[in-house]
Amino acid sequence: MGMKKCCICGGPIHDGRCRDCGMPYRDESKMYRLNESRPREQKSDAAVREERVRTEQKQERPAAGKKQSQQYQRGSSARSAAKSRTYVSSSHKNKKEKNHTGKGTAAVIIIALLCVLGAAAVGFFEESQESFSEDFGYEEEYMVENEGDISVDEEMYAEGLPDLTQKGEEYMVQLAAGTYRVGWQIPEGLYTVLAMEDVSSSFSVTDEANGIWIYQSLTQDEERYGATSLANVRLYTGAEITLEGGGSVELQSSCADTAGRQQEAENPLTESFVLEMGAESSVTDIPEGYYNFYASQGWGPVQIREGEEDVFSVFMGSSAYEDMEMYRNVFVPAGSTVYLDEEYSSEDFRLELTPSEFVYEV
Repeated sequence: MGMKKCCICGGPIHDGRCRDCGMPYRDESKMYRLNESRPREQKSDAAVREERVRTEQKQERPAAGKKQSQQYQRGSSARSAAKSRTYVSSSHKNKKEKNHTGKGTAAVIIIALLCVLGAAAVGFFEESQESFSEDFGYEEEYMVENEGDISVDEEMYAEGLPDLTQKGEEYMVQLAAGTYRVGWQIPEGLYTVLAMEDVSSSFSVTDEANGIWIYQSLTQDEERYGATSLANVRLYTGAEITLEGGGSVELQSSCADTAGRQQEAENPLTESFVLEMGAESSVTDIPEGYYNFYASQGWGPVQIREGEEDVFSVFMGSSAYEDMEMYRNVFVPAGSTVYLDEEYSSEDFRLELTPSEFVYEV
């Protein structure tokens, strides 16, 4: 008896299987349909060889002696199995692996896109922050953290300024949002300004006579932009101090000129006014003088206009913790109009104007 050969690929048979393709050996003369006991019509040796040649032409023969680990699909008969076999996987496993592979690939693509978008967003933020710092002359650290306790640089003051008295008294006062005049409400002197709350307040000094302009955000919150205190603040008689925001500040001096302080006069105004969104959102020709602005409900910008020019503007509100509910000592010129900006205000915005406690003259 000669060596048995595989009826599929012609490879040698060992232990009942083909060494080349791994298919089990079947006697060509006794081929049966699967799940069928009736023997099918036997083919001649020539027909079998012809079918084998056609099969080999359609599929590449695996290298002799190479171990095959692939699984094969079973058809309705041994021959149909030979014609439809694949060297990748069975059709069932192939669908399963395709499904998992598709999901895995989609997940990898999504993660990669998120990484790319995240990196792009970080890069854009860093570039924008750097551009802002360069355009406005701020150091990068000022953009992300509180400056702490700082001092006005002495070089910012012009040479030849009048000496502030060294024989003054210790003085301390807390100010909330409003406008104040040095020499009347605040005695002349050298001051340190301290933030009193975690909310931000904008402190500024305008002194055109002595060429002093100071602007500084103040807050006790170490994670907010600004400073916790500002030292070496020169306040001369006639200078104007403004404070905006929901917080307050404390002014401290060890040599304030309380003796040279001007006497404040009582406000002669007695009439109050109310502005509301809608028909009563502006008031014209109110008596000239000093008023306190109080936002009793809602929020929005308040402006004073002389002719076509806006001479005063402030944002007020009562709806949130940091909103500025009251702004004190606002000077309203004769013939001007006080109005609420309907485009940027809440529908329930209501503003009350009452005469301030004191007035002062330069």
